[in-house]
Amino acid sequence: MQSAEQTMYLQGSKSILKQVKTSVKNKTLTISKGYSLNDERVNVFLSVNTLESIKTLGDVRIETPTNIWLNKLSLNLSEETEAIFFINSNQLDLTVSGSGDLNISGYIDTLKIAGTEEAEIVGNIKSIKLSCRTSDFCNVTLEGTVFKSFLSAFNQSSIDLSDCENGMSSVVAFDDSKVIVTSIDVTDIYAFDKSSIHYRSANQALIMENSKNAQIKQDTYKTIAKK
Repeated sequence: MQSAEQTMYLQGSKSILKQVKTSVKNKTLTISKGYSLNDERVNVFLSVNTLESIKTLGDVRIETPTNIWLNKLSLNLSEETEAIFFINSNQLDLTVSGSGDLNISGYIDTLKIAGTEEAEIVGNIKSIKLSCRTSDFCNVTLEGTVFKSFLSAFNQSSIDLSDCENGMSSVVAFDDSKVIVTSIDVTDIYAFDKSSIHYRSANQALIMENSKNAQIKQDTYKTIAKK
């Protein structure tokens, strides 16, 4: 929760709460819990003024109960982590690493996503400008509405905007990566190596560069039903 007053509240049984340790060093809050045979969860409620980065280890669930305002956020999520963020912002630079799951939604005028290391990112957004770069088996799937998108996929990663209505798109794909996009207007495509690009548009894409082994396919365009 976002608030000018920074507070923390722990919820759980007395025996489990005794195992919880917290510390603050160099503006970093660390919360840890000792080993438990019944693997009981501890709920941590935080209100903070600013939030810049989160790193998780083990089975962790993070959720913002209301919309928060952020300009820059770095997430390193362990495999068992599930994070849900509701964000409203003029501009957000979002960096996601690790193999956890992230769900993001909100109104973000300029959204920049950089995903690596098997991160799984899904969301429902409304943006004027979206820049999304994936690598190292990261997968991004977004719904919603974007006026203009710049999509780059590297090293067997994927970006799926088939259910996100774009005005214009620019797509770059390398290294067995896959991009699926729907664009009302022009789609610029740069396809390298054994990449695969599927686009839906009323207009023929501008193929700027196309390697021999790359696949480019145009699907039938249809207006996305608003949810």
